[in-house]
Amino acid sequence: MSIDDKQNRITIIGAELKRWREEKQKAIDEGDVEAIEKCSREIAWLLGERRRLINDVGPLFSLPPYYWIR
Repeated sequence: MSIDDKQNRITIIGAELKRWREEKQKAIDEGDVEAIEKCSREIAWLLGERRRLINDVGPLFSLPPYYWIR
């Protein structure tokens, strides 16, 4: 997976997180415990996936630009 693909995936995960958080809030308002647990599991998995991708991409972009040329 290229760096661009990883960055795009990070963006997509952000949108998915927003959707799941909204879904969780709706479940909280309705008092649906099973839906809350399902949303919490999805959110936790997506956060882990996003963190893994950020760690893969991050070190390259944390270096000053003159290191990219090497």
